Amino acid sequence: MMSRKIFYVYEHWRLDRRECFYVGKGKGGRANELRRNRNRFHKFIQAKLSRLGTAVEVRIVTDGLSESEAFILERERIAFWRANGADLANWTDGGEGPSGYKQSPEHRQKKAVAKSAYYATPEGKRAHAKLVAAAIAANTGRALSAETKLKMSNTRKAMARTPAQLALGQVGANKTPEHIAAIVAAKAIVRAQRLAAEPPGTAEARDAQRRDSRSTKAAKRYRLKKVAVS
Repeated sequence: MMSRKIFYVYEHWRLDRRECFYVGKGKGGRANELRRNRNRFHKFIQAKLSRLGTAVEVRIVTDGLSESEAFILERERIAFWRANGADLANWTDGGEGPSGYKQSPEHRQKKAVAKSAYYATPEGKRAHAKLVAAAIAANTGRALSAETKLKMSNTRKAMARTPAQLALGQVGANKTPEHIAAIVAAKAIVRAQRLAAEPPGTAEARDAQRRDSRSTKAAKRYRLKKVAVS
């Protein structure tokens, strides 16, 4: 059965630099969908362009293609732009993900592991730093709407605090007598472990130093008080 030639390859250009920043394959109105199923880097660039008062320009490279032809051309265009130094928002080299395909949990897990391994490399670290810088630039000076602020507030209030977090005295936790007892017990355990790891005589030396410090402070307060009276 012949593949229907309803696919095309498109590019997204940023007008502030007059350069391509994304290459994709699609059909129908996919090229003009700028919000749905776009990665973070793509959205950061959109946000920056919006702040600059410009927009994304959509260019159709070739249409009337079968899906396999579109995949081949997509890979070629991504390779072309990367070879010419373009800072593409594409995560991959293209040519994957047939239309309508849903990834299994196992496949998504493999992609997550592969992405983590990539970010551990020098190239991945540079790419991550670039993403962070783009995120900061996209959000700097951004005015949040009242609705967004309310959603953020509700999200923070709904965040569950685990007993471990409460035992560590997390800021904002409402501590019950049980929680306070857990905090005291946790601190006692930590102190006992620290003392066990110290060389003999360290605790006594530290206690003596504290006594000397308290004596010195008391003597200083006495002298100041005496001067004030006289």
